[in-house]
Amino acid sequence: MIDFKVFTSHNGPLSLEQLAEMAANEIIKISDTTPEPLRQQAYLFRENVKRVVYKYLKRSLDSNLHYAIEEIKN
Repeated sequence: MIDFKVFTSHNGPLSLEQLAEMAANEIIKISDTTPEPLRQQAYLFRENVKRVVYKYLKRSLDSNLHYAIEEIKN
């Protein structure tokens, strides 16, 4: 079975949330045959990974924006 999600965006790039979810899904694959208690733990862990990836994507974007603004000022 192939498991995938398609993300689309209107009027701009994918959101940080979408990118974080794509990364978390790529990092942590969860099989349909995984026993239920382990599957639930894996889903929770993947959500934690998604939050961490989002946090650092946001930091990266904020840092780049700050740098660009400083460059414009100078």
